[in-house]
Amino acid sequence: MRADDDAGDPPEIADESAATRSWDVEWERAILEQCLNQARREVQPQTFRAFELTAIENRDATAAAAELAIDVKAVYNAKHRLLKRIRELRESMEALTR
Repeated sequence: MRADDDAGDPPEIADESAATRSWDVEWERAILEQCLNQARREVQPQTFRAFELTAIENRDATAAAAELAIDVKAVYNAKHRLLKRIRELRESMEALTR
């Protein structure tokens, strides 16, 4: 049986497993949202928008650069810097919950 297959479990265990997975997903989403909000406060709006277009909306860097009227390299730099910063923020938040 797969680890994510609760079909063979008694109903109370299956319900608990589903609830645990749901909680984990919501927890991850809340942490990511906090990290994004903090990162947004640390950079210029255009820098965050370049990150948002490429990392979140999965847009092409060239299209993002054209939309924002900035250099493609600036878009790549924004994405790289913010991904790094969000990882750092996440690690620090997780350290607080241990």
